[in-house]
Amino acid sequence: MTGFSIKLTVVCSVLTGLLMTRPAMAVTESDVISIGEKNPAPKSWLSLDTGLTHITPNIDAKYIAFIPEGKPGIRILNVASGKVFEPSGYYVGGSFFWSPDGARIFYRELISKDSKTSSRVRAWDVVQNKNIEVESFEGSSGLLTFDPRDNKMMLMHGKGIKSKKLVFPDNRLAYWQSSQRKDTGKWVMAQKGATFVTDAGFAMQKLVDDGSGIESFDISPDGSTAAWATRAGRIYTSKSGQTPEFLDWGRDPNWHPEKLLLVYAGGRMVGNKAADYDIKLASPGAKGSFLTATQHSEERWPAWHPDGKSIFYTVNGTTDLRVMKFEPSKSIAKADSDPEETPK
Repeated sequence: MTGFSIKLTVVCSVLTGLLMTRPAMAVTESDVISIGEKNPAPKSWLSLDTGLTHITPNIDAKYIAFIPEGKPGIRILNVASGKVFEPSGYYVGGSFFWSPDGARIFYRELISKDSKTSSRVRAWDVVQNKNIEVESFEGSSGLLTFDPRDNKMMLMHGKGIKSKKLVFPDNRLAYWQSSQRKDTGKWVMAQKGATFVTDAGFAMQKLVDDGSGIESFDISPDGSTAAWATRAGRIYTSKSGQTPEFLDWGRDPNWHPEKLLLVYAGGRMVGNKAADYDIKLASPGAKGSFLTATQHSEERWPAWHPDGKSIFYTVNGTTDLRVMKFEPSKSIAKADSDPEETPK
């Protein structure tokens, strides 16, 4: 494992990204959805020029990052202006995260040239509208992960695991925070599966799931627990590298900003096949509850607003970014499913 630091107050190899001048079309009224009831078609909050995947707001939801459906690159929506920026046109997938201050988004690009693949990590500054070069190397690589306990970024590649400590202005960990930090290991995610790294990188444990590969993942705010969806449409969770537990049939898990509570696209199952997807809520080891019940409408990529009081999401086959209010008293309701499966 290699380790090194980057101080983001130092500007190196600054490149300007692309500003897409097509503004989003805003609708002022947001969705208010009755839990567990069949609802009329909800109204869109914003309509973009492409479908959305991997919806991820920053710390104050002034900017929302997403991957355009079926296209390479990553895009960032300025919610106030409606303008959409495209920092990269290369393949990014789910390999990105926001800095704790919400001012930069870190992402990994896969670049193909002359039948060879290289990886490049960059950071887009939403204030300066510029890219900052972080690192590049030959070969493919996995999915960027970030540990909020010590501000370390992890990335698996062909020769091992890269570890990089990120130093953000006004976000240094105090001594007491460092001394009380419970850090038993690091999460490292790759397209083929999840790995838990301990003993400063000298011990790695591959976590067993259904073996179909990771489609999306999220790490809890306290860094202790990971949730991921496989390409086969199963969601697993693991705390501190323990044996993964099958949570439910579904996709796109996203942790609540303050609680061990997941929102995800829950499968409406017919046998072992999802006939539809609705927004669903669950805690690790507990039964899940559907938040919506819309027919013939695949609701995907839910993401918590940073205040935990609403949820962004989209509908498959549309270009809509939607939002619904979250009322905890109504949401922790009767369970709709009881998944009975263990990791294979």
